[in-house]
Amino acid sequence: METVYGVSRELKHYGCMADMLGRSGLIGEAIEMINGMPMECDIFVWGALLEGCRIHGNVEIAKRATLQIMEIKPEDGEVYSVMANIYANTEQWEDVVKFRRSMSSNKRAKKITGYSSIKLNGVIKNHESIAADNFGLQNDKKKKPLI
Repeated sequence: METVYGVSRELKHYGCMADMLGRSGLIGEAIEMINGMPMECDIFVWGALLEGCRIHGNVEIAKRATLQIMEIKPEDGEVYSVMANIYANTEQWEDVVKFRRSMSSNKRAKKITGYSSIKLNGVIKNHESIAADNFGLQNDKKKKPLI
């Protein structure tokens, strides 16, 4: 790339390649590229690989990517959700429960708030919730239904 186009490889280029290879199902090639990188992998490269694993159901490589992300950014609650969903998609229910519990026990991991909106009679109603909070209906801030 540098000799042909005069562009030196940066971390973001590796992230794009990991994303393209992963989404294409070429998980092995993505791992080879990551292992051959001349720099430390960041959360975005590992996240791209994790997404490819989610799409193609590659649990073993997903575990590796998840551990790397947790090492770099242990407070990232999203990685717990993605990995739990990978386990669920492959019907590994015991692992789903274990992983969700490990997130609950990791006090540094932040849960991600979900937002939804509905338009009812021309009025937009907003709602926010956190997974496993009974869909937000018992949230102290919101005790009434959306409608």
